Amino acid sequence: MNNYLTAGEFAKLARTTKRTILFYDEKDILKPFQKTSNKYRFYKSEQILDFQIISLMRRLGLSLEDISGYLKENYSLHDIFQIKKKSIEEEINFLNNSLINIDEYNKNLEETGFIIKPEIKTINPYEIYYIVRKGSYAGIKDFCFELKNYFSKISSNATFLTIFIEHGYNPKDSEMKIGVIKNEVMELNDEGSKKVKSEKFPLHQALTYTYKGSGSLLSIHWKYLEEYQAEKGIKDNVLISPRELYLTTSLNGERDENKHIFEIQIPVNN
Repeated sequence: MNNYLTAGEFAKLARTTKRTILFYDEKDILKPFQKTSNKYRFYKSEQILDFQIISLMRRLGLSLEDISGYLKENYSLHDIFQIKKKSIEEEINFLNNSLINIDEYNKNLEETGFIIKPEIKTINPYEIYYIVRKGSYAGIKDFCFELKNYFSKISSNATFLTIFIEHGYNPKDSEMKIGVIKNEVMELNDEGSKKVKSEKFPLHQALTYTYKGSGSLLSIHWKYLEEYQAEKGIKDNVLISPRELYLTTSLNGERDENKHIFEIQIPVNN
């Protein structure tokens, strides 16, 4: 064994601690060249280069679990760096969006006293296809995909929406119309012709807020919109139910939640 390095010698030459070397062995990241029956570990001197590659990956932010998995699957350094690059780019994108949102929320707080800045818009007449479902808010996405499957033809940028038949916050058991705004491209399939209904909405005014981000945070933006409405004394149009529109989401192929765009609409009296 005179040509090999003990764990202590290896650690000293690699400018690390023996504890780290033993830990890497336990995690199957850097195994000794040989281990004796009395559990002494011996390394080749060139394994110091392997240790330095692992150290490089650690400095790039890879976890020990990731490194272990990549090594077991025999990933090349090129593949590892490409995977990590994509991860870093996604993190940068997330942080940039977070900064934008913080600036917007702060600006809105200064201007309105709320983290949102709603506006009253004129909503032009439109028609929807819809199904009625009762369930949780968490199930809305699945309901929308169910509706989508009732079409033989539907455009990739179709705007889906949920109309809340019952007013108030009811995340567990809400009665809803799951709809999509009708256009000339759409065609129902045979099953859809039997199960899907249609409804027209007239020209009306609505208190609206456009939100960009994860749909899991929609409810808190609903809450702020309703509080804003109450403070401003804006009256509901009781003939038309509140709704949320899914302008850009996974329903039309956008996987990045940071790019999802929703519009909340509360119909109001003029």
